[in-house]
Amino acid sequence: MIKFKDSIIFVDPDSYMDDKVNDYWDILNPKKVNQELKQTSLCLRVVNLLSDYKSNKYLKTAAFGCVYRNKRHIRFLEYLILNDFENLKKIVKAKPSQFHKIIGEVFEIINISDLTELVNGKVKSASLGLVLLTKVFKYDTFRSSKACVEYYKELELEGKYCFYCNETELSVISTEKPSESNDFRSENGKLLFDLDHFYLKSNYPFLALSFYNLIPCCGLCNSRFRGTKKFNIHTHVNPYQDSFDENYIFEFDQFELVKALQVGRSDLKKVEVKLKNHSIRINDKTAFDLKIMERYSQKVKHINNILDTIIKYSHVSEEHLCDLIYGVNEQHIPKSRMNILNVGRAKFSLDFLDVAFPLLKD
Repeated sequence: MIKFKDSIIFVDPDSYMDDKVNDYWDILNPKKVNQELKQTSLCLRVVNLLSDYKSNKYLKTAAFGCVYRNKRHIRFLEYLILNDFENLKKIVKAKPSQFHKIIGEVFEIINISDLTELVNGKVKSASLGLVLLTKVFKYDTFRSSKACVEYYKELELEGKYCFYCNETELSVISTEKPSESNDFRSENGKLLFDLDHFYLKSNYPFLALSFYNLIPCCGLCNSRFRGTKKFNIHTHVNPYQDSFDENYIFEFDQFELVKALQVGRSDLKKVEVKLKNHSIRINDKTAFDLKIMERYSQKVKHINNILDTIIKYSHVSEEHLCDLIYGVNEQHIPKSRMNILNVGRAKFSLDFLDVAFPLLKD
C-alpha cells in the first residue's frame, strides 16, 4: 500500500532498484561460460521467432494467410532486436511511467487484432499475441522457475505483505502458482505469493516479462478480486510508481469512537475508504476494483482490539501504552509508514491511530 521504493532501507533506493532490474534482465538472458547467450535467453527467442516468421512458418497460422499481417509481425520482431535489442531491453526495464509510450510505439507497428480476439465477450490472446506468450515472453516458464523464486527472495519480499491489500503475508515464495484449484494456498495452508500483470498479458503480451509490470501480491488480489479488470497507471495505483497510502485513507466514525472512549467499551462498526482531499487521482479505481472497503469492513474487529488496549491501559504512561499498541519491536503496528509493507493491515491501523490518539489527549 506504499510505493515499494519507500520501503527500501538503502541510502540510494533508486540505484538499488536499477541494479535489481539489471539483475532481472540478466536472469532472463542467461549466458554460457564463454559469455554467449544461451538459446533459452529472451533475446535469442526473439531472434529465432523472427527467423521462423521470415521463412513463412507462421504465415498460415498466426498471420491467417495474410502477407501484410505477416509483414507487420516481422516489423515488430525487428523492432525488438534493433540496435542490439535496445527496444526489447527498454520494454523489460521500463518504469511504470514509460509503459504508455511503449504501448503507443508498439501499436504504430502492429494492430490490436494482431494480439487479441474477442471470444464470448472476453478478450483472448490470439495470432501474434499467442505466439509471443508461448515463444518469447514466456511468463509461465519464468514464474515456475527457481530463478524467479530466488530473485524475489533476494529482493527481500518474503515476509512482507501484499502490495495491493496489505493484508496477506507473502510468506511462501515458491514455484507453485496460486489458483482457485489450490485455494491460493501452499500444502501447509499458507497463502501463496503471486505476481499480477498490472497491464494484462492477454492485452499486452510484450509486457508479460516487464519487471515493473509484475506486482508482488497475494493470489486473492490477483485472481479473485482483480481478475481480468483493465488497469493502467492513470486509473490504478502501481505500487512501483505511486502509493495507495498517500492517496487513500481509512475513515472511522468519530461519533462511534468518542462514545467508545467515554463509556469504556469498543464497539466500532463503520469504516470507509476514501481518496484523500489532496489526491490528484480523482478517477482512480484501485480501492473499488480490489474491493478494499468490503474486505476491510469485515476486519473492524482488528481496530476494536486496538481500541480495547487503549481503553484498558489508558492510565499507564504514554511510552508504556505505545509499547502495548505498536509492540516493543513494532511487530503489531509500525510507527513509520515506510514500514507498512512489513506488517499486516498496517495502514488500516495507522489511519485509526491518527484519529484516536488526538482524542485521547483531548
